[in-house]
Amino acid sequence: MQIAAIDHGPGIADVAAALRDGFTTTRSLGAGLGTCRRLADDFDLHSVRGRGTVAVARVGASPAAPADAPHGDAPPQAPGVRAGGVNIPFASADFSGDAWTWVGSGDRLTLMLADGLGHGGEAARASAAAVEALRRRPRLPPAEALEAVHAALAGTRGAAVAVAQVDTWAGRLRFAGIGNVGARLREGGRWRSLLSRPGIVGAHRPRTLREDDVPWTEESMLILHTDGLPGRWTPSPDTGVPAADPAVTAAVTIRDAGSPARPVRDDTAVAVLVPTPAGRP
Repeated sequence: MQIAAIDHGPGIADVAAALRDGFTTTRSLGAGLGTCRRLADDFDLHSVRGRGTVAVARVGASPAAPADAPHGDAPPQAPGVRAGGVNIPFASADFSGDAWTWVGSGDRLTLMLADGLGHGGEAARASAAAVEALRRRPRLPPAEALEAVHAALAGTRGAAVAVAQVDTWAGRLRFAGIGNVGARLREGGRWRSLLSRPGIVGAHRPRTLREDDVPWTEESMLILHTDGLPGRWTPSPDTGVPAADPAVTAAVTIRDAGSPARPVRDDTAVAVLVPTPAGRP
């Protein structure tokens, strides 16, 4: 289980102090954040003065799985790369029409984000079918994965789908998408958009699919998002700085792209790919 807390509050002036038991600014017991960190299998926190705080905790992480097995519950990672995401249903619904997943195969990690058309159960059924299709074919490159997902979504209302695959041995990122899923890639100190083709996976697939093939370095970061975020949203220069759990970066993205007065306008999912920091397994 992954639990994310997001706020637009004043931020925490001293994160290290706030994580110590007994620290309080409100005359409380001062044991909240420290207790969360102890009870969680994974815990990370990001806070900026004047912008707010994000905390992500995972409980019950799965044991390590074989390299070619699909993954979901444990913090996703392959040699040299990690993935994480946050999915928020529209209007506090019980489930979201968006879905994200990842599969690992040798030196490759493939990340997919799917946005089932509309809201509710039928949208969730379409995005869930996309997830299962990718998990059954973890070795496929992005364009071929989209063809497999297209066939699996026949009979559903369809979805917008983006697929990104990192080959850590070759140092390359391949990307292909159909429909309105945004993709932003950090290259050094700037961000670029990776473009999807118009269409609906499961209904109207383009005759040809173009794959972007770009370098993947230690400074790279990929953010995929559904249309719950503004279409012209651009990551801030400090996104992912300092390096954090990719789910934290996804949550910060959702926070910074909106405001308390402008809540998400649709099911909103953000998935992030980042290199594994030096010195970490």
